[in-house]
Amino acid sequence: MLAEAKQSGYVLLMMLVVLIGFASVGLSNLLNSSIEQRNQQNRQVNIQVLKQAKEALLSYAVNYAVANDFDKMGKLPCPDVQNVSSFPGDIEGNQDSSCGSRGENSVGYFPYKTLGLGKLEDSSAECLWYVVSGDYKNNVDANMLNWDSVGYLNVVDENGSLRHSNIEEEYPVALIISPGASFGGNRSANVDMPNCKSNYTLASYLEGGSTLDYSTDLSANADTLWAFLSTSPSAYLETAEYNDQVIAIYPSEIWQRVKKLQDLDFDNSAAVPAASTIELLTRSLAQCIAAYGNQNFWLRYLPYPAPVTLADYREDNNYDDDGATLYGRFPQVLDDSSYPEPDFVAGTSYCETTGLSTAQKLLWKNWKDHFFFIVSEDFESGNTTLAWNKCSGGDCISVNSSAVSIAAMVIFAGEKQAGQNRVWWWDDASSSVAIDDKALATNYLEGDNQAVYTGGTLNYDAEPTDYAYCVRQTSWFANLDTVKCADL
Repeated sequence: MLAEAKQSGYVLLMMLVVLIGFASVGLSNLLNSSIEQRNQQNRQVNIQVLKQAKEALLSYAVNYAVANDFDKMGKLPCPDVQNVSSFPGDIEGNQDSSCGSRGENSVGYFPYKTLGLGKLEDSSAECLWYVVSGDYKNNVDANMLNWDSVGYLNVVDENGSLRHSNIEEEYPVALIISPGASFGGNRSANVDMPNCKSNYTLASYLEGGSTLDYSTDLSANADTLWAFLSTSPSAYLETAEYNDQVIAIYPSEIWQRVKKLQDLDFDNSAAVPAASTIELLTRSLAQCIAAYGNQNFWLRYLPYPAPVTLADYREDNNYDDDGATLYGRFPQVLDDSSYPEPDFVAGTSYCETTGLSTAQKLLWKNWKDHFFFIVSEDFESGNTTLAWNKCSGGDCISVNSSAVSIAAMVIFAGEKQAGQNRVWWWDDASSSVAIDDKALATNYLEGDNQAVYTGGTLNYDAEPTDYAYCVRQTSWFANLDTVKCADL
């Protein structure tokens, strides 16, 4: 009996141990499930806050064009990067008046006041951080910004792998970051940031993992690629080392919205008059060329184009006329071309001071790489063929196989088509040699317009994707005038 009692007690003890074990496992699972559920909820809160911030930035990029400030369409604000002690006044939440030199990326706090928002916090009650690529920031702004401008930002996971396409044209132009809870960094409140109760020390808020060191990887140089860590969902839920969440803005997201305003539209059909902002600029440039020729009744010669290949397509002064070419980009600087007026100063731009409004000059600044110029041999600068004999020897271009001889064409190249690339400052992914895709007119123009004119007779087209105005002489005594090439 005693043995049986002992055995029964032992069994009860073992059952109790097992029950306790099951209870512990259940409690542990319950706690883990609760933690995971909370992390999931926090992550969703962060996603919604980041989306709200992104929408505000996209609207900002479009509003410039809405306000007819066309030269700034597509630009994004600077971050809040300065201390109040250096810049007195309530600037927390406002973009800085300047955020680095031209072409430099910038990182700081999300400028919620500039965007007309209240303070945005993530699930850890931390204010958002914000990164903008150098060519897309509004001050100091780039010398050229259009739908071909790329971003100098990458987003990587904790293993260093890209979390987006590795096509350079699709790299992000801005990032909004939820820093999450602190992992021990110094986040003591700063008197300069009473609302965010934070400081400007980036390393106290953002993690770089084993792949990034923000103290050295964020070079303050123009055209330098920066990478930021965005924790993958699994790591965010399971690790105690990374919790930053990043949402990116890509070039296509900005320009798809800008295009909806139709300022960049054009229509080559003969029945549709020039209406959009970019069409009017194309026409004005052609009228400027005609005015240049009309300064000399007897010769009516026109300036040379700038080369197609430039050292830096963002610099205005690189669009310098070249006396060795009849086919190239629209010239900004004239120092090879002959000019009939004795007071003309070589090295200046005729169209910079003649025929363009202030707004058009600024618009041209950002779209100058899209404008091509072709001048007929008989009308090239310094050609001494008299006006009434020009084109009689077959040394002029034509358009749409028309019998009308054309003195010159000004073409606005539309968006890149399938197979075209317009990146020039990146190294090709498959080669160690830098490839300049902008150096090829075939990456801008289509059909017959790709043919390089060197003299004689050559036919061009009013392509549906290339918007062109023609400069013509209707009779030997008439002034040069302009016409939509599609109307010929």
